[in-house]
Amino acid sequence: MADDRPTTIRCAHCGKRVKVAPLGRIPVYCSNNCRQLAFMKNAQEMRAEDRYRLLTWRLLQDAGLVSRKMPLPPRKPEPE
Repeated sequence: MADDRPTTIRCAHCGKRVKVAPLGRIPVYCSNNCRQLAFMKNAQEMRAEDRYRLLTWRLLQDAGLVSRKMPLPPRKPEPE
């Protein structure tokens, strides 16, 4: 049985090499600090309006008013 498990990965935030343990999940980040920084960067990049649109869309899907297969409609362009 061939083992496709990598021995090292690169941190998704800083690019530092991280050793992969022989068992368990394969890490994505080198530390909790990098995990938190990546989360904060992602949160800052998403505008508040987009967060509300996504939340509303998910609530509509949970209520069964919109199919889960239906993608989020594109945002209307802002008036100039």
